[in-house]
Amino acid sequence: MAGATMSLSDLASLGSFVSGAAVLGSLVLLYFQLRQLTGQVRQAERNQQGALRQGRASGLMEWNLRLSDPLVADVNLRVASGKAKSPSEIGQFMAIARAGFQLYEDSFDQHEAGLMTEQAFASFERNAASSFSVPGYRVAWIAIRDMFGARFAAHMDRIMAETAPRVVPGTIEQWNAAVAAEIASASQRSSG
Repeated sequence: MAGATMSLSDLASLGSFVSGAAVLGSLVLLYFQLRQLTGQVRQAERNQQGALRQGRASGLMEWNLRLSDPLVADVNLRVASGKAKSPSEIGQFMAIARAGFQLYEDSFDQHEAGLMTEQAFASFERNAASSFSVPGYRVAWIAIRDMFGARFAAHMDRIMAETAPRVVPGTIEQWNAAVAAEIASASQRSSG
């Protein structure tokens, strides 16, 4: 009978063992919960990045579609190439330019906040440089740069300083001549 009964020290040892097993079980459960939570946080970050990219793409597509409207496109091309016909055309062009610069500022701010990949940011910078290659957009930036945040303005100033202006084909004849020159260049490359 003495072997069937447990002493107080045996019960204490058993209690410590059970307690230790419970703590170990809790730690294992906590580990799996933390792994699951980490996975959920990563997925939420991916979802947020996707939503930001989609919003940016939607804004850029809307801006480009507005620029394709025949009346807007005519004003944009005339004023960008220095052939404005009226103050209202310049006002229309400035609104177009301001909208584009606001899209750029949003991209810059997203990157500064760590919400935009380096690849997407490099794309923004290439687009900004393309805009600054057009003389009218350079003039528009100079006119309205003070409307934007200082860090963004300094970044855009740097991009503009590093970008050479180019002649924008402002007439149908200039456009057709530029296209013909590209076709001739392509023909020479393929035959040579």
